[in-house]
Amino acid sequence: MKIRLTLVHLILGLLPFFLMVSCSKAQKSPKLLEDLTPYIETKMEEYHVPGLAVGIVKGEKLIYAQGFGYRDVKRRLPVTLHTLFAIGSTTKAITAVGLCQLVDRNLLDLDQPLHHYLPKFKLADEYITQHITTRDLLCHRSGLPRHDLVWYGSNLKRKEIIQRLKYLESSKGFRSHFQYQNMMYVTAGHLVNYISGKSWEEYTRTNILEPLEMVRTNFSVEISKKDSDHALPYSKENGKVVNIPFRKIDAIGPAGSINSCIQDLSHWVAMQLNKGKYQNKQIVSSKMLKETHTPQIVVPGDPNNLLFYSFYGLGWGVTSYRGHLRVAHGGSIDGFISEIALFPKDTLGIILLTNLTHNDLTVLLRNKLADHFLKLTEYDWESHLKREKRKHLRPKYVRRVTNTDPSQVLEAYTGKYKHPAYGILEITIQQYELHLHFNSFDTPLIHYHYDTFEAQNSAIATKKFTFHPGKRGIIERISVPFQEGVEDIVFTRVESEP
Repeated sequence: MKIRLTLVHLILGLLPFFLMVSCSKAQKSPKLLEDLTPYIETKMEEYHVPGLAVGIVKGEKLIYAQGFGYRDVKRRLPVTLHTLFAIGSTTKAITAVGLCQLVDRNLLDLDQPLHHYLPKFKLADEYITQHITTRDLLCHRSGLPRHDLVWYGSNLKRKEIIQRLKYLESSKGFRSHFQYQNMMYVTAGHLVNYISGKSWEEYTRTNILEPLEMVRTNFSVEISKKDSDHALPYSKENGKVVNIPFRKIDAIGPAGSINSCIQDLSHWVAMQLNKGKYQNKQIVSSKMLKETHTPQIVVPGDPNNLLFYSFYGLGWGVTSYRGHLRVAHGGSIDGFISEIALFPKDTLGIILLTNLTHNDLTVLLRNKLADHFLKLTEYDWESHLKREKRKHLRPKYVRRVTNTDPSQVLEAYTGKYKHPAYGILEITIQQYELHLHFNSFDTPLIHYHYDTFEAQNSAIATKKFTFHPGKRGIIERISVPFQEGVEDIVFTRVESEP
């Protein structure tokens, strides 16, 4: 028995790649990160993260893979190498590679105006409509801000989302600023469909996932929920970590719907670190892969002695990290935060998957692990990240006027109101107070001042809904600051059927 145990330990010591073998329980941490394991466990507790999966890729091999905590807290089911997590916007790099494959096949030119391929595609500005390219979609320089509440929580189909883009206001000049925009990636996925004749899902599975042997990766939380090894989504509410519903975002799939695990993602990262190759198969040309890692537009933010200016490539953020090229992207959707970081010159990749909304653990561990494997001097990243976060906190500018009342009885505010892009917003009365129904959100509206009410749902909390009467004194419009940088979104009353 002792001989067998000694042999096993020897194999694990010589071949960390052995960790890729299937397991039903979280594995014991190998010596490679033995000194960091207590730190990781401590930080998980501090950040209240239920489950964490960590993968380190060096060259073509997964040299470290470890599950921490629970994929299901109530049933105390541990995280494994195969536990499925929603990876959110780290999906974008996969969509970008799919389009780069089409360039390799001479079916697409990243700099050809989009209307050449999608003649019905329209934005509010005709000049942008005529000049926007696939490259513009992939590096977030369309001029449109996020406008995420068009799709978030809605039942819109992919084509419906794209059709509504023409009703949305830009907040910056075309190609002048970086502005993260999920619906541009929805459009990019539609372009894959138009050129290949296959849905984005089918094309991605056939041309990326299958060649990379990403056998567990899927495109919908509905599929993940049926799997025996998937992480449940959690959120911190009133100081407690609670299980929350999965957020189905299939319609914006190309921007962020993929679910995957450490085992599968290690193959994706290995391809990224090996010039587009995996197991001697060229998944995408080295030239086009390099294009995805190449800065296309500057991302706002000041450089410091640790990080250079940040840029966005095609589906990746790009910067210099303490003198090392870093290509990275995070992902966030209800109950999940992920991070994938590549250090191409060092052939190092870091994968971090968690099942808690709005946690900073992935960024902290990304930097801590990078320092460890790049053999850099220790740095207090936790304090640094807290300082950076404080810089981005914005005060609320709508000052409340006390001792005011609504101008009309509550019944006067009820009804359906419509915006051509954001859709239908309905106001009802429940338990003697106004209630808002918008997309999948159902929340009380509490009187703020005058004819302005405030939403209570966490997804749209602090949003102020101002009701505007017309000439006859009847409430005709509702204005809401759903998107920073543009005029309030105005919903107009829908006339009742005769």
